Amino acid sequence: MIIHDDTVPVPLASILHRWQTAWQRLYAAELHGLDAAPADLLAELHCGAHIADLVTNGRWLRVIALLRLTGVDSWPHIAHALNMSVDDARDEFARWATDQAHYYRVTGRGLPPAQAQQWITLVQEASR
Repeated sequence: MIIHDDTVPVPLASILHRWQTAWQRLYAAELHGLDAAPADLLAELHCGAHIADLVTNGRWLRVIALLRLTGVDSWPHIAHALNMSVDDARDEFARWATDQAHYYRVTGRGLPPAQAQQWITLVQEASR
């Protein structure tokens, strides 16, 4: 199964270093009552968003893998691992699966609609 992924793998260490460097300069400027450099503000925002994308990319595929391995009774554990409420995790998973099904209809890649619906139904039943 091929899942739609627009990100290009990048070493996390280099992005994390850029984020941390900008963050440290912003912290130092604030500590000394100085104006923050716009480039540092933008770098901190950009790198932070990229880091968030990298570390969360593929999480719903991991959820499917867990459901396959442990069964639906593990849904509250999965929601907890995602640091989400059961309802929020269920809703976000359904959005992701629906988006994947749409991508499949348009491109032939992604999650086939019937399979997406099967996983959505399974998660909805498990989160009740």
